[in-house]
Amino acid sequence: MPGGGRGRPRVRTRTARPMMVSVDGSRGPGRGADPADCAREADGDPLWRGLAGFAAVPVRETRVRRELAARLLASPGARERLAGGARGADRRAAVLDVARLDVAEAGERDWTRRAESWLTAVRATWWESAAFCADVAWTARREGYGPAWRLTVADVLAPRLPPPAARARLHLYALGLRYDFRCDALRSLFAAHPVPVAALDPYSRALHAFAVLGESDPAGLGALEAVPAAAGDDVKTLHALLHGLWLGVDLPDGPLRTLALVGHPAFAVREDPIAGYREACALRRLRRYRAATAAIERALDGLPPGTEESVRRDLLRERLVITAMAGAGRDRSGGR
Repeated sequence: MPGGGRGRPRVRTRTARPMMVSVDGSRGPGRGADPADCAREADGDPLWRGLAGFAAVPVRETRVRRELAARLLASPGARERLAGGARGADRRAAVLDVARLDVAEAGERDWTRRAESWLTAVRATWWESAAFCADVAWTARREGYGPAWRLTVADVLAPRLPPPAARARLHLYALGLRYDFRCDALRSLFAAHPVPVAALDPYSRALHAFAVLGESDPAGLGALEAVPAAAGDDVKTLHALLHGLWLGVDLPDGPLRTLALVGHPAFAVREDPIAGYREACALRRLRRYRAATAAIERALDGLPPGTEESVRRDLLRERLVITAMAGAGRDRSGGR
């Protein structure tokens, strides 16, 4: 995976699960691939016509899309043909959306292998791998079987893997450790990796920075400029850094650094309640309670319908903390 740090072009990635809100943010309501573009690329082939029909269904219609994906994949050789024909931004986005649903259907025993297989077959870029792995790893964890249950360090460090497969294993396993807040194990994983952290792709570097920042180690602060510069507008990468800043304690200028990251142009063009949540936490730490309240209210309002309750509870808990601290501050100042 050396040389994986090349920055990504400014291309929006899409997700098949818009109602899912994780620590890596939410895509919100909307569509996956552009159905008109997929239809133009169908060329009369039933498989590609089926993919165009899949892309035409709004991503909030998860059940319908799941049924259409299963129908697509039931035809002989469909996986190989879809992966081999995943050219052009919209067709590629639709294929990756089908792949996400396919991985979700794989179940506990097979999902990591299937995720790796898809990412290898489509020759996924690092940013496609980041978005795909973050989504499927969060889904698996929510279902009770995280990546660290199915992969080992030896799997991640296995030699002579195709670059997309090696990157997929690293992303999946590191995400499992991150979602479980196992920062020390995550740092140990990168220490054992044969490729230096600085030579890895930007998302892997952000996952390493999360572990360092999460242990309140200021050594991770250098990544806050270097990694976004390499990552461009990749939101998953920014969220990994924000997560580390949120977890770390007493990092120098931690809240101000969080606000600077939340101000990244990538967040200006999309509604992201998790970025708003991080912003509210930072403002609270700065004792800017009025602004913190406004930020958490925007984040709550921005949660899409169907958001899992654990995420909503986290935001509500933060609002209660802000309210309590603002009240305590008024009491100390005699109500002024």
